[in-house]
Amino acid sequence: MIKQNRIFMAPSSRQGVGGNLIACAVILGVLALGPLQAYAAAPASSTASPQQQRVKPLIIGGSEVPQGRYPYVVELASQLRGSPAALIHDCGASLISPSVVLTAAHCVEDMVGKEGKESADPLRLVFNRADQRQRQLGEERRPRYDSSNGEYQIILHPRYREGGTLAFDVAVILLDKPVTSVQPLMLPSPGSDVLERPGSLLTVAGWGNTFSDAGASAPSVLQSVRVPVAASWECSFAYPMSNPDPEFRFLPGSMMCAGVRGLDSCQGDSGGPLFTEIPGTSMAVQVGVVSWGEGCGKAGKPGVYAKLSAPEIYEFVSQYSGQ
Repeated sequence: MIKQNRIFMAPSSRQGVGGNLIACAVILGVLALGPLQAYAAAPASSTASPQQQRVKPLIIGGSEVPQGRYPYVVELASQLRGSPAALIHDCGASLISPSVVLTAAHCVEDMVGKEGKESADPLRLVFNRADQRQRQLGEERRPRYDSSNGEYQIILHPRYREGGTLAFDVAVILLDKPVTSVQPLMLPSPGSDVLERPGSLLTVAGWGNTFSDAGASAPSVLQSVRVPVAASWECSFAYPMSNPDPEFRFLPGSMMCAGVRGLDSCQGDSGGPLFTEIPGTSMAVQVGVVSWGEGCGKAGKPGVYAKLSAPEIYEFVSQYSGQ
């Protein structure tokens, strides 16, 4: 079972951060985090099972990101029909070309094949807006819509969920209009582990919870934290192939781990980027996509990310990004 925070935000006035938090609900028992899923709320509990703590939407041990710092970090949000002013945070994502966004497949799998006219909560992609309450900042886009088949242009990796696991947990979203004001993230070199060496510090950013308690509310301002890359053997020890639940198995061919106790991603951060900045430039390289984990910031349980340098993931993503 997967946990996700959905946060209802009202727009602010142009006089500052005046938006109001309308409601915050922790949603449990959902297998996929797609924004068009009909969610059923379950009572928040600090004794949530490991299955309820699997997918990670939050930043643990981080700090607020100032406006404009990481403009390529994208928010996936739903717009409620009948309430155009309200957006609901669903997942994170990243801009990898002016017209292409990268996210976790589990964030959008329920949108694939859906007709736009049937969408209960139209998806919005928000760029360069660190504070969700300041709707006057940044830009918003929608997925490209193909009227010939009535489907949004959202493509999951063809091997996603292979064998019942969360393998190849990546998807691309083609935008209705390009974003030209933001420098996209670059992809790593395929097959190279130079940015994934154990102990290397990478940055993860998102709007997920900042505390691991199941009832914790998520922040309205983008958070980031630097996390150390874990060795592959550590990931395999934490999430062995012998686990009877295939969604708790670490697959080194398509996954990597990062984070230590107190420094991690969590509920609400799913789909967001794990990246490193290039010193002296405005550019950065994305290394991973927030995918899953057991709890948040737990000792011996690092966060698990889709590994972009994995050849099959790189080839899939690059055919759309052009990198």
